[in-house]
Amino acid sequence: MSPAALPRSQDQLTASAVREIIIALVGLAPFSRVLALSVGAIGYTGKLFAEGAQGIEAIDAHQVMAVSATGASRAPVLVYGVVPQALPLSASYALLVFEFNIRSATILGIVGAGGVGFVLNQYMALCQYQWLMGAMVILLIVVTGIDRVSDTIRRRLTYARS
Repeated sequence: MSPAALPRSQDQLTASAVREIIIALVGLAPFSRVLALSVGAIGYTGKLFAEGAQGIEAIDAHQVMAVSATGASRAPVLVYGVVPQALPLSASYALLVFEFNIRSATILGIVGAGGVGFVLNQYMALCQYQWLMGAMVILLIVVTGIDRVSDTIRRRLTYARS
């Protein structure tokens, strides 16, 4: 494992532990799944946006000064000078968290919290390996499709920023 991958794996391990603790405390109800994914997503999003604050600090000050030079108050300066430059990075992070939640929801289901992973778990328990393989192929296609679409959107947003 590379040193660069280590912090990422520690973050995922911590988020997984938090999700498992929530499910153990609240139970396997749908609310616990939503709560587990929400807490993990909030923590992961907070970390991403904290690191992404450097992107907000790196916006083009000339554009902000140009909007200010028109006599605009703080709200229009924020809306027309800061947000258009910061939005691509923020949207990119939001898409990353969405992808993360899709994968996490599957894993939560496999450990017994319901959803798509529950179907996989049920097929494994009943030794219906043909149905299991079909479900896994469909899941792989859906997750890969979501990954590709969000990757395309992120690329367009970040290239539009450059």
